[in-house]
Amino acid sequence: MFGEADPGYGFVNGETPELGIAFKPEFRQQGVGRRLLGAIMDQARLDGFASLSLSVDPANEAAVRLYSSLGFERCGGYTSSWTMKVEL
Repeated sequence: MFGEADPGYGFVNGETPELGIAFKPEFRQQGVGRRLLGAIMDQARLDGFASLSLSVDPANEAAVRLYSSLGFERCGGYTSSWTMKVEL
């Protein structure tokens, strides 16, 4: 959890965990990210969190599509980095 004094790029607030995930190219486009994010979202719900956030480069169209398909919506950011949030 990042705090307001030391926020990450996808920081929304002190109650929302910010995710940071990356995959080597050889493991992309195989459904691994979707399964991992689904499991993370399930666990976050069980842990009592109401939302999750992340930061993504908008040029990474595959990642933006994945996050959007899982319910993440852009809620801030800049040209080179979008903050996205999903309500759980």
